[in-house]
Amino acid sequence: MAKYRFSTAPTYTEEQQQLVLRILGYDSMEYYQMLGVDRYSTADDISSCYRRLAAQVHPDRNSHPQATDAFKQLNEAWEVLREPSSRTIYNSQLEHDFSEDSMNSSFSIDTSIGSESDLGKKPSDDIGSMFWKLVLMGLVDR
Repeated sequence: MAKYRFSTAPTYTEEQQQLVLRILGYDSMEYYQMLGVDRYSTADDISSCYRRLAAQVHPDRNSHPQATDAFKQLNEAWEVLREPSSRTIYNSQLEHDFSEDSMNSSFSIDTSIGSESDLGKKPSDDIGSMFWKLVLMGLVDR
């Protein structure tokens, strides 16, 4: 009778794991950083970086348990940055958030509004993420 050995070692490399965890480590709105490009990159540069990363993270090539989630997050970034109109909206949202953050550097909490769980939370956080979810679902035109 033959003895079978079952390996408990992962079937993915350390590099594959690091890439998946790096992508998943970004905030859902850090698309430029996720793709490894800057805000002023050309559409060709963004496409090139996306294709390279997508090939490395695709679940058919990367067997890490979270590769599918990383691939979905990468595709979300690509969907926003590939179209000039959605990229413009995204950039203006970044500028708005940046200017709000710099204006609120001495942010004080208004305890007269909302519940304790809402303290310190900016309304634009919810609005911005809700907007991009609706865009990605195709319910709102960019």
